[in-house]
Amino acid sequence: MTKAQPKMIAERFLAQATATPDSPALVFPDVTFSYSQVQALVAAYALRFRAEGLGPSRSVHIQTDDPAVALPALLAAALLGVRVHGKQSSDPAQVSIVTQAPDPAIPHVLVDQSFSPARFDAVERQAVWTQAATDPKGPWLHWPGSAGAQPIITVGQETVVDRALCSVPVSGDERPRTAVLFPVTSYHGLTRRLATLFSGGCVIEATSWGFLADNGATDVILPSAAVRALAGGAADAPLATGCEVVGLRLSQSDLEALLRRFNSVSVVLDLPETGPVLSTTTTKSDWTVETRRTLLAQADIVDLAGSPAHLGRLRLKLDDATSGWFLPGIAARQADDAPELLGLAIGQDTITVAGQTLDAELLDAVISATEGIAQAVAFASPKPGHDEILTFAVFEDGVNRHHVVKRVEDACRDSFGAFAVPARIRPIDAIPRLADGRPDRAICAAMILRAAQG
Repeated sequence: MTKAQPKMIAERFLAQATATPDSPALVFPDVTFSYSQVQALVAAYALRFRAEGLGPSRSVHIQTDDPAVALPALLAAALLGVRVHGKQSSDPAQVSIVTQAPDPAIPHVLVDQSFSPARFDAVERQAVWTQAATDPKGPWLHWPGSAGAQPIITVGQETVVDRALCSVPVSGDERPRTAVLFPVTSYHGLTRRLATLFSGGCVIEATSWGFLADNGATDVILPSAAVRALAGGAADAPLATGCEVVGLRLSQSDLEALLRRFNSVSVVLDLPETGPVLSTTTTKSDWTVETRRTLLAQADIVDLAGSPAHLGRLRLKLDDATSGWFLPGIAARQADDAPELLGLAIGQDTITVAGQTLDAELLDAVISATEGIAQAVAFASPKPGHDEILTFAVFEDGVNRHHVVKRVEDACRDSFGAFAVPARIRPIDAIPRLADGRPDRAICAAMILRAAQG
């Protein structure tokens, strides 16, 4: 039987640090940390936090974007189960992690790059890993949601780990050397760095293109500001293996500009932050350009009767040829020396129509990724006798909605089959959402019934 994969962030990092202790984990312009050195630093931060009374009942707000401080502090908070807030609050249980002394009235822990693991005995540092938090689903990360979502989204460590595992290097390297140009305290910045560390890769912490080139960066994760600077010629970058653009649809001219600097450009849309990931990758080779679309999701493995197969969770890479794998009753592949995977469970939200059940969040992702759609939510019609799918969509400004609807219909038909094509797509200003960021399909259905009643 396959051993279940760790669902706690610190446990996952420790497994990799144990496997590759001497490999480089973090590279800065002035220093490089191996996995074992990062492990020691995280343990020292955890001991310091524990001495300050921090534990699962407390929360921290990390007030620095310096990755040499923020990343080990985040891993230490995960190790102890200390909740992490993206915004400072007046909550007396919250402590600020700072690199310079703030207002004395603000509860804080002062740390900086000079903080050394040598302050603590090696036995103590090793012991703290055996006393790690163990609740993967409990609230851990609280951060401001994207437009149209709840003001604060809360997720457990399991969700953060799953999202990190969905981040596939554009370069295809098993152990990528990744530069993440998002702040480490942002959700994208944290999950992309964790993705690299979980795979045994190396995170290069620098913004100089020359430094990234000299240190063999294979993947560069770009926010929208960096994309515009590169595409507009305001910044220069050497040819690298691949870059990933997060949350920004590229114009054809921007895509062409990036392909002059990178071999592959991947556009990743997180819709929402807790849901599936849709990625479009464009690769340049010998003056030809190839584009592929990929759905990346997490699914529990079950047998054909629907019983758990107890194999943990499997990362799926669903491209155009295999987009039906997440549908019930579809057999998965049998890997060498591994149990046969007979079927895959549907996600938390489902839609049943025409006798078929599909993952609602994946349908949302396909519709939302259609050109002209900013966000969308699909749901089953609540009207008796109406066996059909309805959709609310936030249309982008200035688009021809009739043409956009046709593109949505084609995308749904190509991805799932004719049964998944929405009967109607209604415009809406913002998608109703639950506290965890997922669309509130019950509210959507109620809105349809109220409209029908006049």
